[in-house]
Amino acid sequence: MFSAGLSLLIDQNIPSAHLICCQTVEDALLQVEAEPEIVLLDMNLDGASGVDGLPQLKVRWPNAEIIVISGEVDGHQVHRALELGAATFVSKSAPPEQLLTTIHQRLAAHHATSTSFSRLTGRQTEILRLVGKGLSNKGIAARLALSPFTVQAHVQAIFRALQVNNRTQAMLEARKRGLLG
Repeated sequence: MFSAGLSLLIDQNIPSAHLICCQTVEDALLQVEAEPEIVLLDMNLDGASGVDGLPQLKVRWPNAEIIVISGEVDGHQVHRALELGAATFVSKSAPPEQLLTTIHQRLAAHHATSTSFSRLTGRQTEILRLVGKGLSNKGIAARLALSPFTVQAHVQAIFRALQVNNRTQAMLEARKRGLLG
């Protein structure tokens, strides 16, 4: 029911949106080929919960803006979602205008990131330094107390931001741009 109302709200207010509704994270990963600009992720999905599925989504679509939606506002879960790569959180009890504003803001952020000179986040810079020291994703995950999926998502985002295909190219490009100090 919530999904149908959300679809109607978006269709009426963001006519350019191409909306695909999936009941599980697994379905989304199978159905959606091209990287979406925005993913609206319910924390209470069937199968892998929204939060547990976040690393898979970030690995598949590292540049997608993921907005987590939930009826339960649990500070720990919200913090965990943001730590795993969600762009922001919106409560299902929030007014529809707040959700629309959030979607517009995240779309603007997505377009600004994809059209401007890409910058790395602090965490991505930290991971890039560890890549430069020869650590594997698993080694980086252990050192930073992150999941290997989260590290993989950050590494893929680094590759896209630097427009490279591997770790060696990433290090060369980062040095060339002066990103490592």
